[in-house]
Amino acid sequence: MDRFKAYNDRYGFARGDTLICHVAESLRQALRACGQPEDFLGHVGGDDFVLAVAPERAEAIAADAIRRFETGLGRHVDPADFARGYVEVADRRRRPVRVPLPTLTIVGVPVSGSGEWNLLKLGEATSELKLSAKRRPGSKLVMDRRGAGTRPEPRAPSEA
Repeated sequence: MDRFKAYNDRYGFARGDTLICHVAESLRQALRACGQPEDFLGHVGGDDFVLAVAPERAEAIAADAIRRFETGLGRHVDPADFARGYVEVADRRRRPVRVPLPTLTIVGVPVSGSGEWNLLKLGEATSELKLSAKRRPGSKLVMDRRGAGTRPEPRAPSEA
């Protein structure tokens, strides 16, 4: 989830936990709608989750999860903040700053069953993609297509 810290600062830990549950539920429902029984959803910690799905289902699952997250976000944000599209929080110097509402970034990294990937390589690949993707506004899906000779590009949910 993008910009969760600002949300947590504005609304507190209890509502922050509820928003994390909303992310988890969005992912779980997307798996139920578009996935298969062998697909896996795990909570890495904080606002980070992991999905292990077959590549042919990844984009549909991600697009569905993003749609569900965005559709339900208004239930977790005060109406005035939702209408404005941002929350106001204090920066490190205690000055008010406007931070856009949380969005969802989903990063997909294909892993072959041949054993050519290890957890360190997988972590490096996902971290690199996530950092790049989070610089772009809005919820998005980023698929690692470097194996096909292209750089991954963030895409809006409607393009997924």
